[in-house]
Amino acid sequence: MMMMRIGLIVAAASLAMAAWADAPLFDFGEGERSLWLTDAATGEKVFRFGNLSFQWAPQNATAGRITPLDRNGYRVELEFQNDVTGKCRGNYEVHPDGNRIVVDYTLNIPEEVTTDGVIFERFIPGGQLKPLFKSGIWFRHANGGVPYEAKGAVLRPFPGKRLTVWEKVDGNPAWGGEYQQHIVFRKDEKDPTIRHARVEFMVLPNGFDASTAAAVFNRQVLALNVTTAKPFHLFDVGETPEFKLTVFNPSLRPAEAELRVNATAYDGTETIRENRRCMLAPQGKTELSFTLPKAEQPDIWFIEAVGTVDGKETFLRSTVAAMDRHEFQ
Repeated sequence: MMMMRIGLIVAAASLAMAAWADAPLFDFGEGERSLWLTDAATGEKVFRFGNLSFQWAPQNATAGRITPLDRNGYRVELEFQNDVTGKCRGNYEVHPDGNRIVVDYTLNIPEEVTTDGVIFERFIPGGQLKPLFKSGIWFRHANGGVPYEAKGAVLRPFPGKRLTVWEKVDGNPAWGGEYQQHIVFRKDEKDPTIRHARVEFMVLPNGFDASTAAAVFNRQVLALNVTTAKPFHLFDVGETPEFKLTVFNPSLRPAEAELRVNATAYDGTETIRENRRCMLAPQGKTELSFTLPKAEQPDIWFIEAVGTVDGKETFLRSTVAAMDRHEFQ
């Protein structure tokens, strides 16, 4: 078995990240019959959201009276247009929680008015729609079986000049576009004329990747990501595969993380078995580099990275492989 070489920690939390952890990134503003997110540092409007279009019904709803709530939240009364029933009412409440924003809609509308196709407004002026990121969460099998990955948060980024707004997409991601996105309204258990829906956003400085944002939405204690310089982590025979483990602390508090990294070849040979302890600043990042044995023949290595903070575990599994060169015809 060839000896593994582990790289040094090459990145840590920057002072800038630690500084903004204690300072608000955003505020709220009004205009154009909407609620806006504004950059707390510059006052510039950066993200517009809130209004509703029913699509499969004639109604539309825009922001009316806006009332401040405790803890910097807002209640927005909806004003309905094209309401053929004359009975539609509703509001949404905006609750900031650190860098997370929760928007709760409540509609009081006749049963015959469908909310199946409702889309809500959200966009950055002048921005283009970015691809979705579909995250996964790894779990240990309750009875000791093979670990498995389940669906995590589905996210869409809206990057601006200094800040990126991350939208958690809980509705149909294909039902929408640059300016609007489908959301799911559910009938109240006691009164079918009342419908509820929730939208969540998160605001981060530019530069954070999607897996990091997903860790916050998934309420994981760490964000772990294995990357290589090769597409699909696929190297050629004769090369020496390398991979990096990025560890990110999504919390606004410092974290002491216990890290364990294992790499096992197809024949069962354990080529990497490393334990590390690292201190992570609020929303701080650390990167570790690993080198696998030179690939003398086709092989595959099964990677498991585990991070534990205060007894709570986050882990992921991945693979790195080597194959003979082949030119597809």
